[in-house]
Amino acid sequence: MICRGLVLGNSLLGALQHYPRGVLGVLLIVSGGELVLVCRDQLAPRVWILPALTAAARLAFPLWIGFLAGWAITCVAEGKKK
Repeated sequence: MICRGLVLGNSLLGALQHYPRGVLGVLLIVSGGELVLVCRDQLAPRVWILPALTAAARLAFPLWIGFLAGWAITCVAEGKKK
């Protein structure tokens, strides 16, 4: 998989640059929602809610703020668990 990415990276990047960012954003939201639904069906609520909250923070804020919010949410949840 990594080898394919290294070999085809430039051609795939060129193809992605022709798609409107709005379309790519919607695809990202839908695929993330599908992953959360699969986790919800297979795991306890405490386990799947952390990725869902991190994804929501990422969508609401810029990347670095969403990452820090997800990290903080996880640290708080892990601290309460102990």
